[in-house]
Order: sequence, then C-alpha cells, then structure tokens
Amino acid sequence: MDATDIANYLSRRVSATCSPLAATTATATNYQVACVLALFEAAWPPASPIGLYAQRLLNGLGLTEGGASVEGTLACILLQRLELNLRQLTRRWDVRFVTASNAHRLYLAALLVSVKFLHDSEDKWLLRAASAVGGVEPRELVQLEAAFLMACAFSIVVGPSEYRAFCAMNQPGPRRLSL
Repeated sequence: MDATDIANYLSRRVSATCSPLAATTATATNYQVACVLALFEAAWPPASPIGLYAQRLLNGLGLTEGGASVEGTLACILLQRLELNLRQLTRRWDVRFVTASNAHRLYLAALLVSVKFLHDSEDKWLLRAASAVGGVEPRELVQLEAAFLMACAFSIVVGPSEYRAFCAMNQPGPRRLSL
C-alpha cells in the first residue's frame, strides 16, 4: 500500500470518539488496558488528521520509496492486531480502542516497531528522526514503543499471506466477493 492508501485506511478505522477509557475500567484487566492506553492519549486534540500525519511520517522517514510502504502497511496491521488483542483482553467487542485522541501516537509507535523489525535496526538516527517528524520527545517515544509492544503481547511477526490479505482487503475501489 502506498502512503495515500495507508492514510485512507487509518482515516476510516479511527473512531471519532475521544477515549474508550471510561468504558473499560470495570475489572483489573480493563484498568490495566486503560492505563496503557492513557500513555497514548494526546494532551490536546491533534492538529492534523491521522491520514495526513501518517503521510508526513512516511515521507519524513523516507519510507515511501517506489510509492509503496511496507513499513507503513505493517504498522497498520499491527494497529489492527493491537485493537483485537485489547478487545480479547477486556471482552469488550463494542469498544474501539484506536481513537482520534490516541491514533497518532499509536501509529507512530507501530511504525517505529515495524521499521525496527523489518530492518533489524536499533539505530539512534531512526529514534531521533521519528521523534522529530512525529513530534514526540525521544525518551517518550521509547516508552510508547515499549507500551505498544506489551499491548500487542510482542506479536509483531506478520506472514506473507496475512500481509497480502490485508493489502487486498484495503485496496481502493470496488471489491469483488468470490464464492
């Protein structure tokens, strides 16, 4: 998927509601999920929509070579996996955990994880660049990355068939259903 496809996917997936925290604090597990999500909550409403923010990150980090961004697509898959994992933990299938107030920081953490995973990199340049382009201090970005990995239960390996299926389901234009 290219940067525009990724931006459109994120714009469609992000809930317009501000925060699911109030709906998730009934049990100890739900409280833990709420605490993790609180790390990703923006202090004030983000200035740009998630789609534009994602494009800025991908372009600013040079991850759109040849149009497509494997790293950006993997980050979307990881966000989808995170939300599924949180729904399973809380047994709340009606709550969207990726919201307008946390999507930017969640995507930034997911993108950092995907770049490090795909390029087997622990480069300090990457951390500084992602921090500068993403608008988050390096120390805070490290905390977001760790919290994201824990919330995903460190499940970040995406096989080729899962990757292809995700891309096929999120292609722009009409979809054909096969019987």
